[in-house]
Amino acid sequence: MGPATALRESQLMFPIIEGVHLPGIALMMAPILMFDLRLTGALWKHEPVTKIRDQFLSLTVKGFWLMMFTGVLLFWSEAVKCWNSTYFRIKIIALVVAGLNALLFHSTIDRKMAEWENSPVMPSRAKLGRRGFDRDRADTRRTTCKELPK
Repeated sequence: MGPATALRESQLMFPIIEGVHLPGIALMMAPILMFDLRLTGALWKHEPVTKIRDQFLSLTVKGFWLMMFTGVLLFWSEAVKCWNSTYFRIKIIALVVAGLNALLFHSTIDRKMAEWENSPVMPSRAKLGRRGFDRDRADTRRTTCKELPK
């Protein structure tokens, strides 16, 4: 019996690995959500964005590697079943798109963070994760009801 079969048929190891995989996903996604809430201005408006990013980035990376390690083991134990699943293929495509999004963010918007990191409300490109930073749209004032056009 090979190691993949032993893992798949184990009454203890497979559930443990699957049980560690799910918290790995949460450990990766929760800090991303918290960082996104800072970018949208919903939380920690008076904290520099880089401070929030630095506090959460290491946790996100650890969650990512935990998720990847356990995910590879789970795939290894049921590769044919997973590969034949449309949902699994959609999941892999979504993971690749998410990775490309993170790469795009860290190679563009993240590099110019010093220009706007202390603002309570982020520029729209940082909120939406669009490429680059538009200085003409860097007005970070909140519009109140009194400022709305009539």
